[in-house]
Amino acid sequence: MVIRLIIRLIIRLIFMVIRLIIRLIFMVIRLIIRLIFMVIRLIVRLIFIARRLIIRLIIRLIFFCHPSYHPSYFFCHPSYHPSCLLYIIFLIVKMNITRDQALCMFFYEECTDDNIKKCKERFEKWGDVEICYNTSPKEPVVVSNTRIVGDPFTYRKYRESQDPSLVGEVRKRKIYELKTTAQVKIFLNEAFCCADPNNAKAYKPKLLSTMEIYETIQQYTSLFSKRSGQSFARWCSVNNVSFLIAKEDRNTKIRKRKLYVLDDMYYVQGVHLASEKKWL
Repeated sequence: MVIRLIIRLIIRLIFMVIRLIIRLIFMVIRLIIRLIFMVIRLIVRLIFIARRLIIRLIIRLIFFCHPSYHPSYFFCHPSYHPSCLLYIIFLIVKMNITRDQALCMFFYEECTDDNIKKCKERFEKWGDVEICYNTSPKEPVVVSNTRIVGDPFTYRKYRESQDPSLVGEVRKRKIYELKTTAQVKIFLNEAFCCADPNNAKAYKPKLLSTMEIYETIQQYTSLFSKRSGQSFARWCSVNNVSFLIAKEDRNTKIRKRKLYVLDDMYYVQGVHLASEKKWL
């Protein structure tokens, strides 16, 4: 009898030990799985952070390669964030002063075809010099070519003027570039602002109806080709498009809002920038 009891006790002890070992194994497995999930979450967060940093670096590199880039733009205008489309459009518009315009500014002349020719003739008589700028394109200076070659990062040249016929062709083009509703929303928010963006060169105050905006956006996307103007208005309301915040003008028969509208010559550029955001 004693031997049987001892055997039973030993068997029970063995089972208890096995149970404890199994429980410990399961606890270790759970801890490992939790640690793996924590590491995965950290990696995902780091990827998102790195993606934003990479995008900012790419944007800065693009503008650094631009002939009119200056590092002070990133510090003088802190309200314009690099990830914001408005910030990019603002920089492009700011750096859009041509050599012909700079010559007229330097000689205090109005920028017309006749004045441009006169300014060029006067400037060519000065010899081996070039018009450029140091910190701001709005402040042209005249420097010798050898000095510009010796210090190209201090003295930056203006870009040559565009051919007006090419600009006209770009305006006439009908390009379906915006592929997603998120890209459409970005474009609408930056092209039709409810508040003053403080950029009188690119934006002009206008009274616009939702139907007029609908007709404009149809030129740059096919997403609303099978929708009516009312359907587009409902979509804008559901997606909280910013131009709906603007107050309506009660003096007109049709519902119109006072908006700050981007000049149509920058529409194609804005569409390209919005469509490049492929992660949306």
